[in-house]
Amino acid sequence: AVFDTDQHGFLTGAAPHLHVVRTPTQIACATHVDVPIPIAQHVQLLSKRQRSRPADWQNEYADFLRAFDDFGADIKAVRAGVLAIVPESAKPVGETFEITSLNAELLHPALTEWIPDARLGRPMVAAVSNGRAAAVCTSAQASNYVHSAGVETAPNERGRGFALSAVAGWSALVRAQNAIPIYATTFDNIASLRLARKLGADLVGSEFSIHLQPGITKMPR
Repeated sequence: AVFDTDQHGFLTGAAPHLHVVRTPTQIACATHVDVPIPIAQHVQLLSKRQRSRPADWQNEYADFLRAFDDFGADIKAVRAGVLAIVPESAKPVGETFEITSLNAELLHPALTEWIPDARLGRPMVAAVSNGRAAAVCTSAQASNYVHSAGVETAPNERGRGFALSAVAGWSALVRAQNAIPIYATTFDNIASLRLARKLGADLVGSEFSIHLQPGITKMPR
């Protein structure tokens, strides 16, 4: 839901070249319109194989990577992680503010990189310490149905619960838009996984994605 697609269901724009989402009962595999048809067909078949034990998932991911590598694709980035829903019971434990373009200066000085995001008009909440943002959470990706959280805590404020408050406040704004607040993080981000547990986030699935370097469209289709 958070990526643009064409009329045939292929991903477009800045979406990954491969995106696989798994839940306990379903698998959704999508490839970018720039991906050659033989690769797209092959990874679709790979995604529908019976899931192995978690200890063997790295081998499954390697098969996806090999499918692109065999066609000479230059891989730019890979992401593998969990998807969880922030529950309605998640509540801020300190002072928070909704951030808009009108008060984005609250993000100074430690979180100024998020000011352009404040101008997008998506839900954004900051947990505040001494009148300034200590942590911020916003919709890094968004559709009419699902928003995916992007969160950061100022380096000197970490470990004090500000991220939890920012995510909880953000999730309330997302639900007010009748959308589902999703917390996504990678398997190796221990601090982020710990935050998901503190939020009481409900694990709903996992995702795996591949971004390729520019130039894949020169490959044979």
